[in-house]
Amino acid sequence: AGGLDQWSFGGYLNEVDQVKKAVAFVQNILGFQVKALVGHSRGANVMMLALLDSVLSEVPAVIAVAPRYVMDAGVKSRFSEEQLELMAKGGTVTVMDRFEVPHIIDQEGINERLRIGAEEWPKLGSVGRKPHSILLVHGTQDRVIPVEDAKAFKALLGDKLELEIVSE
Repeated sequence: AGGLDQWSFGGYLNEVDQVKKAVAFVQNILGFQVKALVGHSRGANVMMLALLDSVLSEVPAVIAVAPRYVMDAGVKSRFSEEQLELMAKGGTVTVMDRFEVPHIIDQEGINERLRIGAEEWPKLGSVGRKPHSILLVHGTQDRVIPVEDAKAFKALLGDKLELEIVSE
């Protein structure tokens, strides 16, 4: 289940469900224990959201490389005012990813993405994790997601999160 045909600009929580299915397969069918969840950029955001899931929260370690904390920044940097207005009026915008795969973006996807920052990130402060069981890595020269986003996650999670800032 899942795939590019079901992709949504704001569908991070759907991707958490996909990770949960993958973990269940590895543990229940293949018989291996999952020791860590790892993700980069959007995948790192999915890993941070996995911390809120009752099943995935039992995975001992989470490694997130360059997750985005300020979700509206990812909207503002990708779309023009005209595109945002078009989507607000019910239209769609098609964008090509780096592999030339088209993705259709609509207002629902934008709203879903913004809701993550407004509603889901604050819940991370109450996540019950052992100290340093979450590793967040971020580069100072990242041109897409500023290192301040990593520092915001650190402020929220405290000693549960180990922050490694890489100077490039």
